[in-house]
Amino acid sequence: MRGVGGKIPSQRLFGGGVFGRIFKNDKQEKCDDQYLHNINKAKEYIDSELKKRDTDELVELLELILNRLSFNIYFITPEFDVRLTFDTINNRGKKLSSFELLKNRLMYLSSTISIKNLKNKLQLQINEAWKEIFFNLSLSNSQLSDDEYLKAHWIVYKRLLKNNGDAVINDILENSFAIDQGEFFELISKNETEKAFKLLEDYVISLKKYSKYWRVVCQPNEALLNIEAEELTRIKRMSRMGNIFYLRAALMVVLKKREIPLPAKIDFYSLVEQFVFVNRIISKDRKNDMSFLISGAKALLHSKNENDNVSKLKELCNSIKNHTDCVNKERVIKALKTFGEYVNQRGYFDWKSGLKYFLYEYNESIKALSSASIKCYDIDTVSIEHIYPQTPKSSYWSTAFQNYINIDEENNKIVNSLGNLLLLSSNSENSSLQNYSFPVKKESSIEEGRFSYKSCSRSAQEIAENEYWTPKEVNERAEKLLNFMYKRWFSDIEEFTEELWEKSVKDYNLIGFDYSIFDKDSYGNLITTLDSIDTSDERKEYEKTISSIRPKKRTYEEILSYFDLEVFSLKHMTNITEISKRSGFAFKVVEKSKELNEPKYFECKTYLNDEEITIYYSYLNNEMSVNNSSIGKYSSVDELPSIIKKFVRSFYRYLKYSQNILYVNWII
Repeated sequence: MRGVGGKIPSQRLFGGGVFGRIFKNDKQEKCDDQYLHNINKAKEYIDSELKKRDTDELVELLELILNRLSFNIYFITPEFDVRLTFDTINNRGKKLSSFELLKNRLMYLSSTISIKNLKNKLQLQINEAWKEIFFNLSLSNSQLSDDEYLKAHWIVYKRLLKNNGDAVINDILENSFAIDQGEFFELISKNETEKAFKLLEDYVISLKKYSKYWRVVCQPNEALLNIEAEELTRIKRMSRMGNIFYLRAALMVVLKKREIPLPAKIDFYSLVEQFVFVNRIISKDRKNDMSFLISGAKALLHSKNENDNVSKLKELCNSIKNHTDCVNKERVIKALKTFGEYVNQRGYFDWKSGLKYFLYEYNESIKALSSASIKCYDIDTVSIEHIYPQTPKSSYWSTAFQNYINIDEENNKIVNSLGNLLLLSSNSENSSLQNYSFPVKKESSIEEGRFSYKSCSRSAQEIAENEYWTPKEVNERAEKLLNFMYKRWFSDIEEFTEELWEKSVKDYNLIGFDYSIFDKDSYGNLITTLDSIDTSDERKEYEKTISSIRPKKRTYEEILSYFDLEVFSLKHMTNITEISKRSGFAFKVVEKSKELNEPKYFECKTYLNDEEITIYYSYLNNEMSVNNSSIGKYSSVDELPSIIKKFVRSFYRYLKYSQNILYVNWII
């Protein structure tokens, strides 16, 4: 079906793209987004099912397709109401999303514009906008809700509505862009055609532009924009605070205003992060949904020049500073008192999402302790490890925590205290450690594929620097974590001094348990006893357990563990020819033999400024090359673009520590 001006809006599907791949059976065709990927997967599924059928079944299926499928054809005459026809047909079967209904409405309204060139221009803009919006909302392995984006955009573009789930879409379709009432209808009725055109055009253009920024605030690891590193870091930090809808809508607007000086935007991000930490994470108050930001965000969205943008951002900052729950000395003390009562009654482990967020931020603040593999985590997949376990069984633990272990209340407090909780990368790694004593938990053997603190998160590597784990170490780590909390979120608050912070920690027992200080002699006697404990049986049991649940890593798994996956968005793919400009870094490893797990060569592709970059390494010849599709091979590492240089150096680190290769031959 042809669209406006003889164009084919879906040509990327039918004339080429994934449908071209289906018709031509071309397995090299790229799938640029999740929608096309889903169609491609459907084709692969049908292929696999057809291969299971014999000739008679295939003939019968062909007969059904050719002769027994029925189609309804609707001939739309000029006197028909196209909108009514569309709504009637689509009220049957699966309900359309609000986003799909909106496009139909806008296309219908555009058809009522009497000036032909304006009508054609607007319809082209709508088609292009929806194409780009679908692209921006489609992630590598999932899709952002188009209806949620529609609501987020409308509340900052037009007005805030919180009545019910359908309030926003009703406002759009039944008020502003209704058929027989609202702003557009009134302009058309008054024959103000150009103003009616401008009303729709402005909205469509804005909806299109902001979709890429909504993608960033929802999934900053899959950003399609060149954003300054410091700003992207701040967006990532706030994304880990949880899905606070109104906050994300406001962040989308601030991020879009790229002409605002970065320091001014960083000030805003700092205020937001501090406000959310105090009022939602520490106070656990969900009543403040951050909707108060929308008014200022709306004003910023509609500001026209750089000076106006800066002043509107200042006003937005002031809305945070002047809020009834603004962060000041009194508010923080009140929040800490509430928080202290909570953790002393229920323990830090029950802090749930707040604990994950806090420990994640602490983990990110630690510099790399060594060149060993460092993993970066998705906050939704991390787990919390009790260093001193919930059900201690070994003699090591009964000795180290002898003053607590036989008193249930005190034991529960120290087990679930802040200093005893550690961020790990997954539940499988957490469960593999179980209740083993500290010397067994902390040891590492990367070659044997064993999991331990020394080969885990930065926080875990920091824990592994301790020789022992006793109440003394738990207390010291709690103090360290709380000191990080103060410096990160409270140190810049007027009159909230370090002395006042230390007093609050003591008054509200934020350590989380009652620590009886060891004198030098008693601690010395304790560690002497711990040194004498035989853990050989535990080690044998651990080796047996870990070998059954965690076999030796394959080469691609080893490679992944040496990269900061937030920076590189590195993905292992069996066919990297499918990589698109939005796929990040895609790589494959070809092995001599899967049974022996011996790599033959490594190949990685990515896009940089619309140019394809190919990184190739031969294990057989110890040779590496980096090729740019437009300029050819780079002559040295120093010539590489910054992000590619970081990638190559991370790969060198993998070769050095995993493959014992200290020098690589560079091929020109």
